Amino acid sequence: MGTYTLLRERDNQHSAIFLFAQLILLLLVWTLDMWLFYCNLLYGYWLDMWTCLY
Repeated sequence: MGTYTLLRERDNQHSAIFLFAQLILLLLVWTLDMWLFYCNLLYGYWLDMWTCLY
């Protein structure tokens, strides 16, 4: 009984770490996605400005 509880506790801790890692990964991907989106937006804006000038 005691060993089982200990194992269950360790398992819960493991899954919590796993969830946390997944959350961080998701956040990183989302940030990168947003950054790329805004970069494209700004790049497109700059290109439009240059084409307007010429």
